[in-house]
Amino acid sequence: MLEITVDPKSFGIIRRESNRFRLRLRAASNKAVYRGASELYRSVLDNMSRADYSLRELQQKNHPYARKHGTILTGKLGMPFTMKPYLIHQRSGKLKKDLNITLNRSSSTAKVSFGGSLPYTDAVIFGTKVSKMLPRDVISGTASEKKVRREIRKEMLIPLRAVIKSYGG
Repeated sequence: MLEITVDPKSFGIIRRESNRFRLRLRAASNKAVYRGASELYRSVLDNMSRADYSLRELQQKNHPYARKHGTILTGKLGMPFTMKPYLIHQRSGKLKKDLNITLNRSSSTAKVSFGGSLPYTDAVIFGTKVSKMLPRDVISGTASEKKVRREIRKEMLIPLRAVIKSYGG
């Protein structure tokens, strides 16, 4: 789970006492966090949609996600797995459908998380301690990518710039 927050009080660029400005800035903040979370959501979906290997091919590669290896064998998987070991192969598509965005307008926060309706979500994301699978936290991994962070920042600035420009900033 990743939470994105914009605090309108932190904008020292313009000191306006008008209620209209505060309301527009609050609306822009909500729009900004939703746009940022939507960008992260799209990127996470991309990273969860790998179709490089079937279950049989992963078995032939000695189960590269197995805990017995101590680490994910990204060398056996090749690129892009060597750079992004948190990538997930798509099977039924149910895990992708379980991913959602939650917007809290009162606090200007947006959350990208899994709904928890699937019994295997925790096993894929956090791994299994006792048995066989290593964790692949696709949300945190995706959020740490420079390209994704840059796109999130770009998306979030669009509505905020519009409000600031309209008030002479």
